[in-house]
Amino acid sequence: MVLLDAGAVLAYAPYRARVLLSSDPFEHADRISEMLSIDVDAVRVRLHDALLCAQRVTTLGQLTFDAVAPLLPREPELQKIPATALPSSGDPSAPILIVNHEDEQLLHRAEAQLAEAFPAERFLPFWTSSVFEGSWKAVLHLGIAYSNLPGSRLHDAWAGGVPTLQLVDPQALSGLRRRRSGQTSGLIVDHGRNGLLLQSLDELVATVGELLLDPLPVRAVARNTKRRIDAPAEWDALLQRILL
Repeated sequence: MVLLDAGAVLAYAPYRARVLLSSDPFEHADRISEMLSIDVDAVRVRLHDALLCAQRVTTLGQLTFDAVAPLLPREPELQKIPATALPSSGDPSAPILIVNHEDEQLLHRAEAQLAEAFPAERFLPFWTSSVFEGSWKAVLHLGIAYSNLPGSRLHDAWAGGVPTLQLVDPQALSGLRRRRSGQTSGLIVDHGRNGLLLQSLDELVATVGELLLDPLPVRAVARNTKRRIDAPAEWDALLQRILL
């Protein structure tokens, strides 16, 4: 049996179920505590015990893996959620998407500087409900791309051929590379190969200006990246791994 939410983990994992986690189950401890009228710490203990009893724990995405891996005697399986292609547009009037993985202050600063530097452009923050309704000229990622939400991942932009720029603080990048032993696929763009990696907000603004003046080089990188991604095959492979 494959389970997705914290309530199901509590109910079935003691029966040696195979657990599939799409998010941190402990994030829902407060809600479960209210529903069951039991102490929240007791919920956390029972969730932990349930995961220890599970036959197999598979996590979708790095954040979910990081949340439960330190609590288990055996490292859970880490699976990547396959791409959902972000629509791309070469129309000069198309908006630029901003995906914020950092604190809201950085988002507000970025929006203010971009609006001041490029008053004729539209910069729209990520919203789950509308990200696939239109097409995007480019996508700007602020911070390390931990999100699992469709349309907010680097993989989604790559699958759609959307030019991708990412701003990551050098210290945060160095720390990530140390923790992951250099393995940052899906979290950080590979500069020049599937996007552009920038280290300051001023550098991001300057690079956006270059992109708007001459988008062809960045679009060529995006097209080449798109050719290397087969989203349907990724979904088929994921289903085979988690169901067999």
